[in-house]
Amino acid sequence: MNKETHNELRNTIPNFDQMYTQMVDIEDIVFDDMNSQVRMLGHAHAKVPAMVESRNNGAVVPPISLRKLANGKSEVKDGATRLLTEKAREQKQILASYYHDKVIKPDADEWFDIQCMQNDHPVQTSNSEADIENQIAHRVNNGVLEKTVGFKYHSDPDKFLDDSVKYLKTIYKNSGQGTLVLKNMVKRCLQGTISSFFQSYSKDTAMDLVNSSNQHGWSTDKTPGSKATGDICNNVCFYPCATYPQFKTNAFANGAYKKIDNPNTDIYIVFYVSELAGQTETKINDQRAHIAKEYDKINNGYLNSSGSKIFSGLYFLPQIKTGANKENLHKLIKAR
Repeated sequence: MNKETHNELRNTIPNFDQMYTQMVDIEDIVFDDMNSQVRMLGHAHAKVPAMVESRNNGAVVPPISLRKLANGKSEVKDGATRLLTEKAREQKQILASYYHDKVIKPDADEWFDIQCMQNDHPVQTSNSEADIENQIAHRVNNGVLEKTVGFKYHSDPDKFLDDSVKYLKTIYKNSGQGTLVLKNMVKRCLQGTISSFFQSYSKDTAMDLVNSSNQHGWSTDKTPGSKATGDICNNVCFYPCATYPQFKTNAFANGAYKKIDNPNTDIYIVFYVSELAGQTETKINDQRAHIAKEYDKINNGYLNSSGSKIFSGLYFLPQIKTGANKENLHKLIKAR
């Protein structure tokens, strides 16, 4: 346990140290590289020399946390650096606690949370940002987040993200990571789950699909060295947009200038949703409807010098991968 937890338990449980801490023979402690530490880079060996010096100068550290094994030995669940330190000091025993093992009796998932919480302390060996994200990934991959919040991600993506962050903030109280940082970590860890429901794109992959499936003669093969976005081929160009601001400020502005300089060029908009965390089929369709409405507003409001509209068409990229409205991922969806 960390110092904060140790002090809290001593303040709330009379005679805590006498009841729940004891000196344990180090040779009877199992040091499991897979389960004794939850940090991304494993045991903090680099911190041992500094802690050895500190301990030799009389520093007092809280007890490590142990779990009793069936063979009579104990597994270290928290305090790997302290254990390594005492081994380096050639100590035979170390102060330890079986409090969590005896009183809380946690299962594997609960032990994982306890380990993360005990590493969440304002000292040199606390969880790093990489540690926290790695630990969140463990919870995602093992279904711990689903079990904790009580429902699956796709049932209510926004609530799942919000409830997950509320839970994680109880684990990482001292990490200094705010709600937005934790939410972004969860989003990144959920990418595998999200990709099973929705297709993701970047500008490059969006243009790859345009290149392979458009019916307007546009091709990167005919424009050597092409960067694709906005490049003219056979008097045709495409502008991919992932958000409404991109459509309004980039595609509209660039497209209008391109139409002025190249009045015979057909300019097409390709829209997709790039930020898929928290999305549902309904939300994606709502964003598409908004883009279509704004597309019509612009196209009906502006004509070039020859009297033609700025844009010649609007396409959506296929993104819905499951359900009754599953889309063909190899075909552009014509909207206008």
